[in-house]
Amino acid sequence: MKTNIKSFSIILFFACIFFAASNTFAQGQPKDITLRINIPTICFDSNNIRIADIYFKSSEKSFVKTISADREYNHQEIISLSEDTEVNLYAYDYRGYKSEIKIGKHSFKKIKNLEVKYIDEIIDIYLYPEEQTCYKYLYYSRDIDNNKPYRIPALAQTRDGVILALSDYRPCGNDIGYGEVDIKIRRSRDGETWSKEETVADGNGTEDNVFSCGFGDAAIVADRESDEVLIMCVAGKQTFQTATQNKHNYMARIRSRNGGLDWSEPEDVTSMFMDVKGKYEPILPEVYSMFFASGRILQSKVFKAKGSKYYRLYAALLTNSAQGYVDYVVYSDDFGETWYTLGEGCVRGGDEAKVEELSNGNIVISSRKPHGRYYNIFTFTDIALAKGVWSEAVSSNRVAGGISVGGNSCNGEILKINAIRTSDNKACELMLQSLPTGNNRTEVSIFFKELDNNTAYTPTKFAEHWEKGMIVSDRGSAYSTMILQDDGRIGFLYEEEPNDYCIVYISLSIEEITNGKYK
Repeated sequence: MKTNIKSFSIILFFACIFFAASNTFAQGQPKDITLRINIPTICFDSNNIRIADIYFKSSEKSFVKTISADREYNHQEIISLSEDTEVNLYAYDYRGYKSEIKIGKHSFKKIKNLEVKYIDEIIDIYLYPEEQTCYKYLYYSRDIDNNKPYRIPALAQTRDGVILALSDYRPCGNDIGYGEVDIKIRRSRDGETWSKEETVADGNGTEDNVFSCGFGDAAIVADRESDEVLIMCVAGKQTFQTATQNKHNYMARIRSRNGGLDWSEPEDVTSMFMDVKGKYEPILPEVYSMFFASGRILQSKVFKAKGSKYYRLYAALLTNSAQGYVDYVVYSDDFGETWYTLGEGCVRGGDEAKVEELSNGNIVISSRKPHGRYYNIFTFTDIALAKGVWSEAVSSNRVAGGISVGGNSCNGEILKINAIRTSDNKACELMLQSLPTGNNRTEVSIFFKELDNNTAYTPTKFAEHWEKGMIVSDRGSAYSTMILQDDGRIGFLYEEEPNDYCIVYISLSIEEITNGKYK
């Protein structure tokens, strides 16, 4: 019996050695690979500091490394992997740089599912500078220090020419309703050099749905005749989509009296809009969730109320109630101190919307939808009393020559400008519309349409016959806003890959936008 046990133990010992050896063979021998990141020449830009994000992924080791011109120029590390492990490697290069991956004499844009045993001991990633880009990254997602995203661009220019570029900063990682969200700002006088990021509204991230939890989705306007700037935004910790009569979000108002240098503490004005406890009479008491669509608040060029210091403001509200999603337009004759509805709800089943003014003072609303936009027009019978009527909303992708894009639904901007037709040098008016064009949120572009001041525009006439102009982004891209700057160019601020979107600024000429048809 003892002999048999001893023999069995010897057999078991050698079986374990064989199993371990077989398992090692099955897994492959370990191999050291040196990953080198090379930047032959630095194309340093005071705004665009990121060069590339390096994505390395395998079953044994994965990482993302951000290469920045202001932090490091070269990087090298040794990675030990089993020979049969598959490697994926990709360099996402930011505007201004191009990447190349080299293994020996072979070049790749990316490596996908390549086994380690077929890789030489060294992988080189080269990041080459291109010509200096006119695209300016104002907010990088995710930020290096805290790995948190930015989203939601808003843009304005003060009367003395300072450009204000705002963005959500999202420590909670998501929209208002999930935790802390802050509003950030950067300033510029020339669109080239920008101030450091500052905080306009600082959410405290409390666990409760209180006003101060978060502030986001800024809508902004700078008064053309004073140094006042107004921001309307959403606040609290309640998502718009899940709100009920007993669970509402909040509405916040923030002011600057010196051109956006200093800002008031956010003021809770929810009771002005919804039936909640407060000092105001609500304008939409049946609504239990709403927010101003982010981006640009419209200031009229046509109408200033008698006795008012300010030209009228118009903005779009997306509301949620027992009626579902409904767009309203609201107006203010005292620069946001009090707001009123312009007629009834104007787009039922709509979404985030923007507004613009026709030369006769009538108001156009442009609301997001899959495959295009909803358009509607408010025709005044008495502009001083804000009396008039909305027509029926029209889908742009269902009329002749209307804007028709992919299945994405996204916030965009509508903007009316003066231009000159290059074919005959005649002055005219153009309407611009920005939105992504792909089935997903990709290729933010600008469409344009020449207006005829002798035409009484209906929603259908307005929605017809647009032309596709400049493709601003050839990448994944989403929300956008634009303004007419003092220099006659279009300031354009939008979201673009990578990650949860960077916020990018570019200054565009009318010629660029319209492919040379207008200037």
